[in-house]
Amino acid sequence: MNSTEFPHVSVMVRECLDCFSLKSPEVFCDVTVGAGGHAEAFLTEFTSIKEYKGFDRDASSLEISSQRLEKFSNRVSLCKASFSELRDHLKSNSIDGLLADLGMSSMQLDDPHRGFSFRWDAPLDMRMDISRGETASDVLNGRTEKELGDIFRLYGEEPSWKNAAKAIVAYRKRKKILTVNDLKEATVKVFPSYRLRKKIHPLTLLFQALRVYVNNEWEQLNSLLSLSTDVLSPGGRMVIISFCSSEDRPVKNFFREAEKKGVGFVVTKKVIMPSREEVRRNPRSRSAKLRCFEKS
Repeated sequence: MNSTEFPHVSVMVRECLDCFSLKSPEVFCDVTVGAGGHAEAFLTEFTSIKEYKGFDRDASSLEISSQRLEKFSNRVSLCKASFSELRDHLKSNSIDGLLADLGMSSMQLDDPHRGFSFRWDAPLDMRMDISRGETASDVLNGRTEKELGDIFRLYGEEPSWKNAAKAIVAYRKRKKILTVNDLKEATVKVFPSYRLRKKIHPLTLLFQALRVYVNNEWEQLNSLLSLSTDVLSPGGRMVIISFCSSEDRPVKNFFREAEKKGVGFVVTKKVIMPSREEVRRNPRSRSAKLRCFEKS
């Protein structure tokens, strides 16, 4: 299987590489290695990399990246770990480059058994790590109306959060919400007509909220940010790609505060977005935002 056959197109690969164009990183850490697209590019571009540490919560993604990076096997180590577990694997001042792509992979979105997409019926799982934690279905059936409303409002910024929570609680009194179609039926009258006419599916924000909540993504991101400047070596850089404002905002604020404290400086004074050509080739890249920070 060659690189063109892998089921995920990595976002802003060239822009990520350019962030290290004047560097010669020797130890690189990819905390969302996924299918290995960014990893393959970095290992090809930078022969200076002696050790490429790849982490991911999704065991199936690690299997794919292992195949893809086999030709670099003497320079690559892969490990199943969440952001909150990285401190057990990384030493202070040990990393020359760090990359985090916070987006969902095409493999996860296109797998009908994972429940990440509303394009087909599937069990509402949504866990990145299927070996632990509550599923989205557990949350929908087990939380109070207020708790569900808070989840939809905070994690999805869903304008109809109150009506969505009310509709779900009413629906589950007669039938458990176990599948994507169940959630569609439960919320069929929730969204105003103008939302139904938009290109963006009306369930998008509810799905985002459930995924973020189920996977503790905010807490995981905070763990990564608090760890990042400790493990970076002097002159080391980190690149973070986010896909929604609730991800990008804490990254931007953390970088700014770290700069104020003299920890380092923000390399990307203006956020980097994918080119029109990339968005045309890969529409899923359209909301990506890249920010880069260098440690002093």
